[in-house]
This record gives sequence, C-alpha cells and structure tokens, in this order.
Amino acid sequence: MIRIGAFRCAALLAILPSLALADDTEKGLQALDSGDYEKALVHFTEAIRLNPKQPSAFYDRAYTQLMLKSYDLAVKDFDECIKLQSDYAAAFNGRAFVYLQKNDYRRSLKDYDEAVRLEPRNANTYNDRGGVYLKLREHDKAIKDFDEALRLEPTLAVAYTNRGHAYANKDDFDKDIKDYDEAIRLSPQYASAYNKRGVAYAKKGAYDRAIRDYDQAIRLSPKSALFYVNRAYANEEINAFDQALKDYIDANRLDPRVFPKKDLDEVKERLTKR
Repeated sequence: MIRIGAFRCAALLAILPSLALADDTEKGLQALDSGDYEKALVHFTEAIRLNPKQPSAFYDRAYTQLMLKSYDLAVKDFDECIKLQSDYAAAFNGRAFVYLQKNDYRRSLKDYDEAVRLEPRNANTYNDRGGVYLKLREHDKAIKDFDEALRLEPTLAVAYTNRGHAYANKDDFDKDIKDYDEAIRLSPQYASAYNKRGVAYAKKGAYDRAIRDYDQAIRLSPKSALFYVNRAYANEEINAFDQALKDYIDANRLDPRVFPKKDLDEVKERLTKR
C-alpha cells in the first residue's frame, strides 16, 4: 500500500506542472482574446517558468509583446521560440512583422522568405512579404507575391488592395482601380480600399468619383485623419474650399501627426485668399 501510494503521489506530482502549464496557457489566450495584454503577459510568463522548453509559450508571449508594441522584447521571445523549434513558421512570420514595424525591411524580408519556405501554401505570408517589397519599392516583386497570394486564396481582399497599391506606384491606375473594385466586392466594409480607390480616381482627375469613395471610407472609419486629408485635397481641386477647410480642420483634430497645425495654418491662409 505504501509503495502504491508513493507511486500515485509521484505520478500526480509529475502531472501537476503540465496541468498548471495548460491552465496558464488557456488563461493567457483568453486574456489575449479579450485584449487584456498585461494579464496575458503574466500568464504566458508563468507558462514559460513552468516549461522553458516549450516553443509555443515563447511564441504566445512574443505575440503579446507585439500587441503591446514592445518590439525588442517580442523579437527576443521569437528568437527563443525559433531556437527551440527551427521550423516554427508562425514565429518567422511574427518576427518578420516586428522587423517591419521597426522599418528593418531586409531582416523582415529574410524572415518572410523562411516562412514561405516552411509553409509554401500560406497565402497570407506571400501577401505580407509583398508588403515588404512595397516598402522597398520593388513593385514587380510585390505584384508577383500578391499574384501568388491570390492564386492560393482568391478571396483575400487585402491582397487585391495591396496589389492595387503596387500598380498605383507604377502609375497603372486602370489596373489598380480594377483591384480595388474586387477588394470592395469581396469586403464591402473595407474602408482602406475605398480610400485607395479614391486616390486612384483623384490621380486620374476624376475628383467627384474620388470624393464619393472618400465619403464612404470616412463613413466606415470616421476617425481616420488621412481620409479627411485626401477628401480635402479633392474638394480643393473642384473649388469646394469651405468643405476642404472643414476636412483639414477635422484631420488635424483627429491626428495632428497626420496633419500638423503648421500645415493647417498654411492651408487656412491659402484658402482664405481664394
């Protein structure tokens, strides 16, 4: 009886850490899902303490650090995750995204290359790598990646929007409008697609069409200062100066980083002379 009891006790002691690890992981994921990133961080850190050889625990904490914009700490945890499991594609994806936020495009590209190698049928990875090529102004390579993303997942609206942006950078406004049309068809609430299509129409001189798209973008995302700036510019072009000034004022109010006060003062001076 003593020997059996001792065996049962030892077995229970062996199981308890894994149960605690699962509990902390589950609680961390719940906190992450609810947007309570600080609480998630506590649980994932405890999960790592209980099992420092579990790559997914470092991945979960890295993702949480990413959401907290603690980019250096996120990289450190992604590094550890990859050290423990060198074929962890999601960790390469995550670290690539962090490098992108840090404007370290070459490192980001290298990690996306590895993620593509590990998961060659992941449409989102091609789309994300295409986004890095956009930043590097390598538009043909970007389009090639967006093409592949859409081949793998033809309903990926963001890939149409991104490819449209690449075409816009090549001054191919007919192709970019066609892609924005498709993105909007697939995702009618996609504010950024309306905004980008508005920019394309404005560059073609179709300001009324552009304004209609900016109206829709603002309706869907009324706190985006950039959309107001774009609409203000189009309104200026059709001599709707009062509406343009109102949009510039709203843009500054919503985000002075997008439209600083000095720019607003210059606009006020210019428009009052009209």
